[in-house]
Amino acid sequence: MPDELKITSVAVGHGECLLIRYLSEGAEPFTMLVDGGPTAARALRALSEENLDSIDLLVLSHVDGGHVEGLLRLPHSVEICSYWGPCLAAYVRYAWLLPARLATALSKARQLEDALQRRGVEVLNPTEGHTDRSPDGRVTLEVLSPPRRLLERLLIGDDGLELFTTYPTPFGWLLDPPGPQPRKRSPAEERTADWLARGPGLDPKSLPALPPSPSPAHDPAKLAESWAKEQRTDAESFGNPLLNDTSLVIWIEANLDRRRKRTLLLTGDQENWLYLAARHPRGLCSSLLKAPHHGGRVFLGPEEALDGIYQLVRPEVVLVSANGKRRLPKSAFRGAATRWASSLFCPCVRGREALETAAQGSSEAESCHKELRCSETQRDVTLTFTAEGAWADVPACCRTPCVGPQPVVQLRQHIVDPTGVTDRLSEGELARHLRWLQDELHGIHLERRAGGPASEDDEPVDGELLRTRALEAGRHHLAAQLEQVLDIGRIRRLLWVGSRGEGQRLPPCYSAPGSSEAKRVQAWLYELSAVLLPLAREGTPRGLTPAEILERCNRRGLARRVAVVSGFPAAVFDDFFWPALTTDFLELQHGYKAPSGARVLVVSPAASPAELAGHLRRTIPPAIWTTWCAAHQGWGTRKDLLDDWLVQRGWRERGQWEEIDLLRETVERRTGDLLVSFEKAEQLW
Repeated sequence: MPDELKITSVAVGHGECLLIRYLSEGAEPFTMLVDGGPTAARALRALSEENLDSIDLLVLSHVDGGHVEGLLRLPHSVEICSYWGPCLAAYVRYAWLLPARLATALSKARQLEDALQRRGVEVLNPTEGHTDRSPDGRVTLEVLSPPRRLLERLLIGDDGLELFTTYPTPFGWLLDPPGPQPRKRSPAEERTADWLARGPGLDPKSLPALPPSPSPAHDPAKLAESWAKEQRTDAESFGNPLLNDTSLVIWIEANLDRRRKRTLLLTGDQENWLYLAARHPRGLCSSLLKAPHHGGRVFLGPEEALDGIYQLVRPEVVLVSANGKRRLPKSAFRGAATRWASSLFCPCVRGREALETAAQGSSEAESCHKELRCSETQRDVTLTFTAEGAWADVPACCRTPCVGPQPVVQLRQHIVDPTGVTDRLSEGELARHLRWLQDELHGIHLERRAGGPASEDDEPVDGELLRTRALEAGRHHLAAQLEQVLDIGRIRRLLWVGSRGEGQRLPPCYSAPGSSEAKRVQAWLYELSAVLLPLAREGTPRGLTPAEILERCNRRGLARRVAVVSGFPAAVFDDFFWPALTTDFLELQHGYKAPSGARVLVVSPAASPAELAGHLRRTIPPAIWTTWCAAHQGWGTRKDLLDDWLVQRGWRERGQWEEIDLLRETVERRTGDLLVSFEKAEQLW
């Protein structure tokens, strides 16, 4: 008997109940039940028809009456080994905000979890990254969502209300790296954060006492009414999108007869797919997609994106559970399945066939249940996958052609609006090119440093050298599009890329400095007692901020000195070192001393020697100090340096000998590490 993967969508009306069985000769079967519909009768009937008195894994995808209520009798009727469910504590903090329908569903989910724990069932609240497998190891399960950072914001954050009031649920912040904590956490919040950090499989029994709920700043009823008016729906749906978007999204992979893998993507009622698409840029191609949100609206960020989701998943088979309630499934959902050549199965029975319509499959307002006059009665749908093929026990609502000779068909072109997924699908190849460029440029950097210390005159890498190396490595596609890939690397700050010079086919580039180089430059800066930055031209308009003044300073010499300290060419300075140094300089200029007491002085071209000497006397401690300005090596002694600079400034010709002597005395009286070096006047000022 060949291995079989059987999926039965139990007809439960507007709700969901999915029975999944893996059968293999000589091995224990693996049984999984996902959701139970709005009543227990049909779920129990489905188990009875399969002669099942035990379930290996029971899953509640999310908190909703049409998913949880049918599970309440199961702990008393069948043996259950393990249970996966949503983190109910995340919603308990906001129970005051939930309308009656969702509050009841949350209470039912708590009853289910408590009943299972009393019977000794292993109860987990899995998050992204949690995995498990069948006893024989041929079926693996991985939770793709929700992310722990989302639960953390609900459990211990102060701004969880935004997740309820914004539609679709905002997920863009999850793609940014975590920022600093806005405030110090309380002990209760720290314990909850530690619980979340234990791993993707969270045990609700070990959850510490929750921090207090955020104080209601608004009347929940008025908040729900305002939201419903804006979304043109009923107030009882307030909060439902967030509960949908914290669904357990599960990836199942079955190795049938050890020679063919079948994959299932169970999506609960997930509406916003932005995070999933970003986390899986190569796609989530599956043998079967359990249609998200009963064939309703789905999003990639703020935009609806049915075609984008199908492009991401490219399912062979789509299974939907709906009965026309709340105008689901949408006609647009069925149309997208047709366009992407997926076989669509539904528990409803069509009353008519749509041969031609004015806008078939494009209406967002109407349900295909109404459009096709589907019956009120429903039937179970069972799909069976083996290594040899796939079969269904009922006709498909729409289907892709089977393997074998097919009649000539007429094709209709459908132009799909571009979405972010189109770019993300090529992200894998782009990421490989960028990694290769990073490794290659870093290798060149290491070769240079192994050959000797850095100098002020080091040049970036010629882009033509990278093209040659790409061709030598067999990366012809990269060589043909090198300039575009370099530009993307520059935008993402993975590489330094300069401007293409006259006669150059490719821009110069170099490895991007890391945090260690930045810290080395900062440490060097803090060892200085003062940094003198000359203004680039005579006169400074009034009313400029310190940051604007710094931008007007000449920093060419500073860039060359940083090149020696960091080991990176001076050309890299403006893009990678100057922004951080600007922050340091602003702090020093405003009097905030570095650990060594360093300060920064912005010197006007009109400053006299006496004024400069006064600045030095007042600002720089008389002990160990360094004054640095536009370093230039090989100019001889510091006295000759100073004299040469004074000549360039024209102070000797103006007879300012007393001021010059004061400045020279100020310089000569300092002890320790002293470096005063200036460029020629026309370059400096």
